[in-house]
Amino acid sequence: MSIVTPKQKKEKMRMRIIRTAGELFEKKGFGKTSVGEIAKELGVGRTTIYDYFSDKNEMLALHFETVMEDYLVKALGLLAENRPLQEKLTAFAALQIEYSIYHQRLQQFFRAISKTSSGGTRKVIARLRERHTEIYRAMNDVIKAAVKEREIVDLPVELLVQLIINATAFPLKSAGDPAQTARQVISIFWTGISANRS
Repeated sequence: MSIVTPKQKKEKMRMRIIRTAGELFEKKGFGKTSVGEIAKELGVGRTTIYDYFSDKNEMLALHFETVMEDYLVKALGLLAENRPLQEKLTAFAALQIEYSIYHQRLQQFFRAISKTSSGGTRKVIARLRERHTEIYRAMNDVIKAAVKEREIVDLPVELLVQLIINATAFPLKSAGDPAQTARQVISIFWTGISANRS
């Protein structure tokens, strides 16, 4: 039987608060969720919440960071897979669309609080930006390799990376199934960049 240290116990509670707050934010909306409701859901007092977080904005930022970290790990994994480029791009696009649609409301709240954020929230934003550049670097490497292997035409790599990521980064109001939408987007894109076009 392992002994739980006070530090581990505190981190476990911190993560419970983030998870619970995030669930309530996504269910009810950020503005309609109070710190009191989060505390009640956890079965603790409001002061316990403030022992861990300075405000509700910090909880939202950390929840958003958790969500984005999950996305980043999956996206980097897809880009590292050894499979044909078109399949890799389609899988990446489907993931990007899925996360964009699912977390659109959360992203709107996050953008709003990031303008008037506390020091803790600003640190989360900086970490997210740093992690997000990893996606661009990984996609850059994938596209460079495809150009080198003559799988796609030799166009400016940065332009191709921006087109791929931005074409699927924002929720499409008409998007139904993310996988179907991704196939359509990448098919259009592939027609323009494939080295095997007729």
